[in-house]
Formats: sequence, structure tokens, C-alpha cells
Amino acid sequence: MSLQLDSLHDVKEAARTKEFKELCLACRSGDTEKVDKLISTGVDVNQMDEWNYSPLVLASLCGHIEIVKLLLNNAGAVCDRDTFEGARCIYGALNDEIRKLLLSFDINKAVDLSQPFVSHISSLFKTTHKAADESSWRSSLKDVEFKTADDDLSIIRAHRFILTSRCGFFKKESPGAATTLMIDVSQTLDLLTLKYLLNYVYLTLNSQITFSDIDSETLRELAKVYELDDLTELLDIEADANIRQSERSKKKNRVVFDMVERGREDFKKFCTENVIGRKIITAVEESDTEEGDSSVVSSGISSEQKLALFQSAAYPDIILGVYDRYSHTVAYYPAHRSILMRSGFFETFFSSLLFLTNDEDPGSLPQVITVPIGSSEAAEIILKYLYYDEVEVPKEFAVDVLVASDALFIDRLKMMSSVTITNSVIINETEDEIDSDDNEVGYTIYEILQIAWETRMDRLEQHVAKIIAWNLRQFIGKEKFRDMILESSERIKERQVTDTIELLDDIRYYLTRKYVVEDENYLNEKFVHKADVFEAELLLDEDFVSDSNRAKDLAEYDTDLTLIEALLADLGLDA
Repeated sequence: MSLQLDSLHDVKEAARTKEFKELCLACRSGDTEKVDKLISTGVDVNQMDEWNYSPLVLASLCGHIEIVKLLLNNAGAVCDRDTFEGARCIYGALNDEIRKLLLSFDINKAVDLSQPFVSHISSLFKTTHKAADESSWRSSLKDVEFKTADDDLSIIRAHRFILTSRCGFFKKESPGAATTLMIDVSQTLDLLTLKYLLNYVYLTLNSQITFSDIDSETLRELAKVYELDDLTELLDIEADANIRQSERSKKKNRVVFDMVERGREDFKKFCTENVIGRKIITAVEESDTEEGDSSVVSSGISSEQKLALFQSAAYPDIILGVYDRYSHTVAYYPAHRSILMRSGFFETFFSSLLFLTNDEDPGSLPQVITVPIGSSEAAEIILKYLYYDEVEVPKEFAVDVLVASDALFIDRLKMMSSVTITNSVIINETEDEIDSDDNEVGYTIYEILQIAWETRMDRLEQHVAKIIAWNLRQFIGKEKFRDMILESSERIKERQVTDTIELLDDIRYYLTRKYVVEDENYLNEKFVHKADVFEAELLLDEDFVSDSNRAKDLAEYDTDLTLIEALLADLGLDA
């Protein structure tokens, strides 16, 4: 057993090391999307590489201010000017804009939004009496009421699934029936102390309630009962009068970072065990799908199965039904509107009159909603993202997740899916691979371009253009490539004769990158219709290196442009 645990530790450590190296490289190169994806995995951004540089220092030195902001605001990066590392980061910054940003950054802000889901979870908790300043449908999502005094103004509402996710006490003590739970704490807690406790549970890191406002001893005892170890440590730091403010800030920053990571792990465990882990799968006849996914999903679950999900430890208020077109099954997940509404689509849907009218009976079983995601695997990737910001998108499901996240208005997951696809579809395709879907994502280049157009994913469209530019002569004679050019030309509304074609513009651009051409217009003037390499070399001005390899590359570039012009002429296009 010990050997197995050691091996598992080694595997995890190797994965963390690999992610950190990738993060450092992305900070050097300025790849904001890659940095965003990597920090969402929880990698420690305050460690050093083999040359004693942190990701923040690398981004600062290389002048990537957006990455600097990302590391400071979203990843818990620490920049303390009183340390050598912090001073090097500040005074080695490439420009004054980054330097001013680092100097103005308060260490206490370092982990305010360590994960995007943190800000969402925090926003769910509003300390209102009977939800007076919340919309009624949002208020109805809270199924726990804490009573701190004898009047309605002292009732604080919360979500049972969040309490059971975060507190060991509620996992053991919370009853199974999914009805509103009343908890009277009037004899043990005052209002501000309860709010402070729930702020911690909801990952609200910028609470306006100060340490002096609360009954710290009672809260410390309650933290032990509720098994909230990080809160106990935070209270100890606040109570220690023998440390300097700067040292207190550092310690609090470390504890808060750990708190956020633990919160993420709590939601991960809850999602794995109670949402995905309690799904019900039913088989359907392929012929039944002719009526559409919605009909198949709504008729595939019995009242008994609904009741079983409703009374489970997930405490759901909605059931998500997904038809899997690959296995011809329907998966039903006990879910929570409070989490699903991170998706713009779900937020709009849940607040619609149609949904609210069907949801008026408080004693009714949760509604089953159908989402055209395509596969249960893609649905679970989306659920993992919504519940705890998991952004690792497996290659084989990346296209399904991209299409679904586009439909659900989950922009960040959409971007991460496109990153996975571009990292999986290689630049140097062989001739056999051009028309094949036998690759890591299971789609042809033409299909990927079509998906990029449908989802308005520019990054993916440009990646396809890059592949075409690098393999132009393998594409140029193929009928599917001609169709792609024609479709691209038709994508411009009311296209004029001389309008450019976006796909061709991108291909021409990547041809200049392929052949390292600095000035495309200059070369077009000098080399059009110049097939002779020696003559081309003589025409090079002093800005270009006059060697035979360089001249050959430029002649190849000219040949590729000629092939494109010939194709356009054949298609009757001018672009």
C-alpha cells in the first residue's frame, strides 16, 4: 500500500511540475488563454522555476500586462516589495504601466477571485431577511433558514447543497428530505457572527464584517464543530497581537489561498459524488429519437426515479437530462439552478415566465430540462466546469464541449475547448491526413473549420488557416478546399466583387509567417511572375539576407500566391 501511495504521489508531483513549466513558458510567450487554463487547475503560481523566476516575474519582465493582471487577480500571485523576489518583479518590469500596477496592488487582494467560480459562489450569499432585495426565483433557491432572534429580520437564508459541500457537520446531520430546513441558532450565535461564518462557507473573502465585530470564541468553537479547519487558523492569525501587519497579511494570504483550494476540492467532491455520481441512465430506442431529444428525455424517467433523485444527498432543485447520441441513452443528473446559472443560457431560461410558471408548486418534484449537449461525457465536463472550474477538456470530447458551451454561453469553457483542439490538430499534416478524421479530435480539417464558423471561434478558424498555409499544395487541388473558399466568400453579406475573403486573408498571412516574409506588399510588387530564383535574389533589397536559401523561400512564397490567384480565377472570384 505504501508503495502504491508513493507512486501516486510521484505521478501527481510530475503532473504539477509539468503544469508549472507550461505556465512559465506561457508567461514568457504571452499566451493569455494558456495561462488562464493552467491557473484554473490550481497550480501554485508562487513557486520558482529552475532559474528562480516565478510566473509573475516572467510576465513582468516580458511586458505581458494582461497576464500580470491575471496572475494577481485570479491566481493568488504575491508581489511583496519587501522581499528580493518582489523587488525584482517590480523594478525589473518591462514598462512603467506594469510597475505601477505591481506597486498599487494590495497583497490582501491577491486571491479575491482565485477561481471564477469563487466569485459566483460568493455572489449566491446575500444576507437578506426573506430575500427582500433578491428576485423571487433566486430567493426560492435557498432552502435553509437560520434564525438568530425572534423576528423575521434576523432570518438568514442559505443553500443546503453548499452547506453540505463545505461543512462536515451538515453532511452528517442534514436530513434527507429536500424541504426547507429551519435552524434556530438564536441561543448560540448573534447575527454578525453567523454572517461571518457563512461568508467563509460561501468563499466571500472581502467581508465588510471585521474581526472586532464578531464573537470570536463562539465562532472558533462552531468552526471546530462544523469541521472548518481553515477558519480556525484564520481566527488564530487575526487574534495574534504579536505579529506585524505585513506578516499578518502574508499569513492571511496563504490561509485564504488554501481556503479557496479546499473550497474547490469540496465542490469537486460534492459534484463527483452527488451530481455525477448519482446520475440515472436509461436506454432508448434509436427510432424514438426521431421526435427529438426533448421528447426522449422527458419520457425516459419515471416519477419514482425523480423522487429518488429529489430525496438524495444532492438536494437538487432541477434535473438535467442529456441524450447521448453515441450510446442512445439518456443521463439524468440531480443539479442546482444556483450553479447552472453560471451559464448565460440557463440564467435566462430559469428567469423566464415559461419556466417559472411550471415551477410554481413548491411541493412538486424538480423539473427535467433538456439540453442538446450531444454526449454524457461532454455534459459531465460542463458540469465539472460549472461546479468547480475544471477546465481540462479531453481531446476526444473537445468539439462536443465547444459546440455545447457556445450554445450555453459559457465563453471561458468555449475558449478552453478551442485551445485543446488547436493543441491537438497538428500543423504538418500528411496528404492522407488532410481528408481524414482519424486524428485526436475525430474531425477533418474541413469539419473543424465549419465548427469554427458556427461557433464564431476566431482562434480555431485561424488555426485551420495556418494548417492550410503550411500544407497549401496538398489542399489546393481538392474539391472540399474549393468549397471552403466559396463558402467563406459567401459569409460576407452583400459581398462586392473586390471584397476580400477572410479565410484567404488568413492563409496569405500565415504564408508570410511560413516563409518569414516581413513585407508582403513589397514582395508582391517585386516577385509576382518572377519564377527565376537567381533573378529574385538580385531584386532583394538590403533589408533581406541575400543567400540562396532565402531566395528559394521567397520564390516558394511567390509560387503559393500564384496558386491561390489561379484558384480564385477558376472560381470566378476576385479577392
